[in-house]
Amino acid sequence: MTHARRKQAIVGIVGLAALGAGAYVATDQLAGDDPTVTSLPPASSAAAPSPSSPGPSPVTTTPANSAATAPSSPSMPPTSASPTAKTTADRVKAARAKPGVKIKRPLPQSPADRSVTAADVTETRVVKGRQSLRVLSARKNLAGYRELGWVADDGEPVGAARCSQTFRFSVDMKPAEKPALLVCWRTSAGRSVYTVATNAAGRPSKQASVAAIEKQWKNLV
Repeated sequence: MTHARRKQAIVGIVGLAALGAGAYVATDQLAGDDPTVTSLPPASSAAAPSPSSPGPSPVTTTPANSAATAPSSPSMPPTSASPTAKTTADRVKAARAKPGVKIKRPLPQSPADRSVTAADVTETRVVKGRQSLRVLSARKNLAGYRELGWVADDGEPVGAARCSQTFRFSVDMKPAEKPALLVCWRTSAGRSVYTVATNAAGRPSKQASVAAIEKQWKNLV
């Protein structure tokens, strides 16, 4: 995989965290050899018509859904009212109609996804060159929360934490190793810290992730 494609894959992977539980992702092959990741287009909204501006200008703007001054013609029926915003089903149907695009169903929400709010979680991010490290913490049990829900195995012990590079991003996807992505975590009933590390040039450092976890873990006491 070239550096540009690897970086695109990482952006696509991390961007999934912003999708809600009811969202869908359209992708050729999620974070794989062909890492094009595209979220479904947002619902379109009809632009509000603006009245014509008075003055000597020879050009007059007429709203498409207003009663036009031009006479109606049998071959050109009057324009109907602007369509309503597309529903999620409409956007999914439109995505399916595009050649080569597959619809990936999202993973189900975990108990933490349903009970933890954004206000409960503290997040910091460090970017150095082609590497990034996000550290998320809360005085709650974050097991299964957001990116922790991607982890498809038990991980391996690294100090007091665990780390994994095997993920499953949708119910239609088989677990697979992602060398450029690393998630490490330490959770308990009263406090949790986890990291999401990416490296467009190689494998992220487990030691750096766990060191960040231990530092933040002490701050939660």
